[in-house]
Amino acid sequence: MQGGDQSPIPRPSPFELERFARAINAQQFYEAHEILEEAWIALGRPRPSFVQGLVQLAAGLEQLKRNNTFGARTLTQRGLENCSLDPSGLPGPAYRFLQEMKEYAEAGFQGPYPEIRHETSSD
Repeated sequence: MQGGDQSPIPRPSPFELERFARAINAQQFYEAHEILEEAWIALGRPRPSFVQGLVQLAAGLEQLKRNNTFGARTLTQRGLENCSLDPSGLPGPAYRFLQEMKEYAEAGFQGPYPEIRHETSSD
């Protein structure tokens, strides 16, 4: 039911987010996309959600890696929009990655691929 349902949007586990970050940082964008897409499907495909947005950002980077700038631009724009509609679930490193992706896209995808940086490297 619309309007009255205030239930929280399901979130992926910290383990899934860590796997996603490792794949992004290794430039394994297709794998990163698959990791969170599986989580997104298991969570019931919440729309819009930051999970859906991160899946789209990873897919956009994969398109860029394949020299499909149009596909990269389209997926990146959708991913940024979905993340901005549901920013509450973004952990700090993912939020910074989102900001870097926005700047990267605005700069015409020039320079090194954005990475997900952690504040600390414990555990």
